[in-house]
Amino acid sequence: RLPARSHKTIVTDSNNNYFLINNSTKKSCQCALLKGEAHAKNPVEYQGVSTPLSERDELGLRGLLPATYLPLKLEVERCISRLREKPDPLEQYIYLRNIQDVNENLFYALLIQHTAELMPIVYTARPSARRRYSHIYRGALRGLYLSIDDSGHVRKILDNWPYGNVTTIVVTDGERILGLGDLGVNGMGIPIGKLALYSARERGPTYDALVAEFVSAVRDKFGANVLIQFGDFGNANAFRLLDCFKDSCTCFNNDIQGTA
Repeated sequence: RLPARSHKTIVTDSNNNYFLINNSTKKSCQCALLKGEAHAKNPVEYQGVSTPLSERDELGLRGLLPATYLPLKLEVERCISRLREKPDPLEQYIYLRNIQDVNENLFYALLIQHTAELMPIVYTARPSARRRYSHIYRGALRGLYLSIDDSGHVRKILDNWPYGNVTTIVVTDGERILGLGDLGVNGMGIPIGKLALYSARERGPTYDALVAEFVSAVRDKFGANVLIQFGDFGNANAFRLLDCFKDSCTCFNNDIQGTA
């Protein structure tokens, strides 16, 4: 995800086709309208009690939400107050993840209005959250997991990702997670904080082939201009992979090129 998602207005034309209009850019795109429970389970578009009353009938949400409209600004203040009541950083992290999994509009509004306070929780997380990611994992689609057993199937797996307008990808093999070493899938919390995609552990030609297949498949699926950020790779692979792909795709390694 990019840092913020502007509020979008739903409109229809004379043929009852649905369009989303971005209120910031004024650009529109045709869409299939999810209604009722299906809409409420789509965190990208669902706005909870901040859904305008004028849109609730069209979205099939009347009766599924409290009747009162609550402006997003008040929702943000309500949620930041609740977060500050949490007893420790792990509980704060879990609380923010729950918001993101339900209502991304609210999640990003929180980050924008309280950046300094929340970014250490969202991006670096705390060691307890990083080590216990598998304990707090609740099944939300927050990343794409590739294991060595997926070799030869990466392009097909990318088609399972539900969003097509991907512009930036963060990929890691999870070997060097913020000084904690190899955390395996427990390292997923860090890529989620950046933009998540995970590639699992292996060594030698099989590992190299999977990374090369991933880069090729991503470019085929999302276009040659998609940005690939390599993050938290071990030293043995970080420099080597950057050198291998720097001239063939748009990529960088934040640990090598972006960390002072």
